Amino acid sequence: MILNSSRILFRKQQGFTLIEIMVVVVIIAVFAGMTVISIRPSSPERVLRTEAKRLNQVIKMALDESQIQATQLGLQITEEGYQLFSLQNRHWTPIANDKVFENHKWPQDLTTELVLDGFSSFSDNPDESINKGLTHRLERAQKREAEKDDIGDKLYHSDDNKNADSQSKKSKKAVTPQVFILSSGEITPFSLILEFDHKGMERPLYLTLSGDYSGTLKMSEILTQRPANYP
Repeated sequence: MILNSSRILFRKQQGFTLIEIMVVVVIIAVFAGMTVISIRPSSPERVLRTEAKRLNQVIKMALDESQIQATQLGLQITEEGYQLFSLQNRHWTPIANDKVFENHKWPQDLTTELVLDGFSSFSDNPDESINKGLTHRLERAQKREAEKDDIGDKLYHSDDNKNADSQSKKSKKAVTPQVFILSSGEITPFSLILEFDHKGMERPLYLTLSGDYSGTLKMSEILTQRPANYP
């Protein structure tokens, strides 16, 4: 009787299951993201690093989310900040009620420029550069997902929603994610230049965050001159 009780106790104390470990890892990742978001840096160098690391983490987590949930995500970067969108029924829907993926504003004195295929996405015709670099990748993703999710022949610039209400049209027109994060693990190649400058500084400071088709992200060191090979 004592021997049987010892065996039961031993089995209970063997350790955690794989599912329990995975749940703990996910919880740690979420709290780590919240910690990065909650940091309020003061020095220009820390501002640049914090913002670049935050965006770097957001994109990595979005890549994981896209592949796990088999959904297509889009990152919209503007001069004011950035926002994650999810493709639902051929419409880009902003991800809300999520401290990691919801709309994020750039801090004061920080300006950015997003470069896609050698062209600034803040130019007059950003869609042209996006199409050049993504057409082949998007077509492949469409073929994989169309039958299962009924995404259709295009992930963006859809012209078959003429019967939608005016509010839907306005919101759809305003949404233009420049960086696509596909369930295949591929993303739009991009380079983001972050610049910090205010009146008390002798010269502005720069930092770049870039990503390639495979989803590999690279962050530069703090630079005292604007990066070369950018428009």
